[in-house]
Amino acid sequence: HFTFLKMAQIQTAQQLKDIATPYSNIDIEYFENNIEFWQYETLQKVLTTALYDEILLQIEAVTVTVANQLLIDKYIKFAEAYGVAFLTMKKDVIAQLSNQGVMANRTDFSNSEKSKMVLKEYKEREFIYLKDLGCFLLENKVDYPLFDYENTFLAVDFRDFVIL
Repeated sequence: HFTFLKMAQIQTAQQLKDIATPYSNIDIEYFENNIEFWQYETLQKVLTTALYDEILLQIEAVTVTVANQLLIDKYIKFAEAYGVAFLTMKKDVIAQLSNQGVMANRTDFSNSEKSKMVLKEYKEREFIYLKDLGCFLLENKVDYPLFDYENTFLAVDFRDFVIL
């Protein structure tokens, strides 16, 4: 029997949206629906489980160490904003559900090339911040004893954004 516990969010949906996009007409609920998935599926693999769990516990207890706050402020908050924005745009905003199934927005105000470029930019920025986070942790592993440097993992498929 497995019970899914709601995990702590490093940032709110509004904070992520404010970093990633200037468009006020995107409902933050779209961002909300992708935060935990991104944190678990992407960030945990870079930070490795013990460090990831420590950061979430510290956020929940409002006792984030200076070292972990540095990771959040310099790398994680930006990687998360662009990663969640990528998921949000690809999954929820560009392809809208209708009574006819998934429909891509093809109105006069939308074009697929522009959408692909936006997605590409989000994915590239997410990757850069995650790569820099991983490099920083490797260079400073003595300061992050919970970081399992032999098991850190970052794999980003840049082909992912072209399937529209």
